Amino acid sequence: MSEAQQTTVAPRARRRWPWVLLAVAVVGVLLSVAVALLVRDALTARDSLQRAQSIVRELRSSLTDAPDTAPGLADDLVAETATARRSTSGWLWRAGEVVPVLGRNLIIVRELAAQVDTVAADAIRPLVDAGAGDLVETLRPVDGAIDVAALAAVSATLDDASAVVTGAEERVRELDTEGTLGQVAEAHGTLAGLLGEAAPQLRSASAAARLLPSMLGSEGPRNYLLMFQNPAEARSLGGNPASMILLTADAGRLSITGQASSTEFPRNGEPPIPLDPGLATVYYP
Repeated sequence: MSEAQQTTVAPRARRRWPWVLLAVAVVGVLLSVAVALLVRDALTARDSLQRAQSIVRELRSSLTDAPDTAPGLADDLVAETATARRSTSGWLWRAGEVVPVLGRNLIIVRELAAQVDTVAADAIRPLVDAGAGDLVETLRPVDGAIDVAALAAVSATLDDASAVVTGAEERVRELDTEGTLGQVAEAHGTLAGLLGEAAPQLRSASAAARLLPSMLGSEGPRNYLLMFQNPAEARSLGGNPASMILLTADAGRLSITGQASSTEFPRNGEPPIPLDPGLATVYYP
């Protein structure tokens, strides 16, 4: 290479270095900004979920102590969980999920926030709006009758809420938190435990609200035979059904419409079908 060519290349190389340094500096600044934004979103989600936890405690108390405040608390709860969900579902958060180690934690946090928001918006608020939180009071008889219409009205809401909570419980249970931060794993365990308790309770309440109206006579009188066993005699079922009543349910009102005892039923003098002689000697000595 001639001296002239060397002189030409050297200035070009020197001119490129500032641009390389500038590019590195820009990338560093962008990464710093991205990390700062991720931290901001994570703290926002954490604070919202902590406030949501406090609201849930207030909501539980309000259902019995101050029912009028429950709808407002349910709206506040949904607002907080929605904030947590938005903070963990943006494009920057999704981009961070591809980063080794860090990404696994971000995925779990996003999924937890999403399930909490789904339960709050699609299960808790509809239940509060429908008055399902006062289901125990609904089952309390008034003037001797249970309000079967109120039970039937809340049945569909309970069915939907049960499906939502069951789906969230299954999704959270499927999440693998191995290798995640302790705080993330702890949050996952807490939510999984809460949903694991709520899901079967809602399924039971849903089944009760669906079956009880017709069982209590909403579609016409229903009769039930109740048999009371006397354990004075050894029987395979635990005793002798010596006393019976006929219970009638009609439009939510229960009444005893008949009573009987085993003495009122005639005893056959002879077995209705032929018995083996050995068996007969056991019961007819």
